[in-house]
Amino acid sequence: LHLVPRGYFSKLMRGVDNSLVNKMAHVDVAPHYHTNGTSVEVFYHTEELRNFYDLLSIESDRDGKFFTNVVEANDYPIYGTQFHP
Repeated sequence: LHLVPRGYFSKLMRGVDNSLVNKMAHVDVAPHYHTNGTSVEVFYHTEELRNFYDLLSIESDRDGKFFTNVVEANDYPIYGTQFHP
C-alpha cells in the first residue's frame, strides 16, 4: 500500500495510526491476486474517474506495473479497494 500525497489527508485514512500506515507500506499485509486492476495511467487519463474519485494509494503487480489500490469518492461515502482488507 503506497499512499499518494492525497491519501494521507483522505477521509478514509486520516484516522489510521501512522505505525499501521508504515507497516502497510513495508509489509505485505494484503495479498493482491487480481489481474485486471485499473492502471494508474488509465485512472489519470479518464476524466470521469478523476472527477468522481480521489486516488489514495497505488500498488505494483508482479510485473512492476502500478495499479490503483484505494479510491475515495469526492462527494459520496463510497470507497473502493483492490485488495481484501
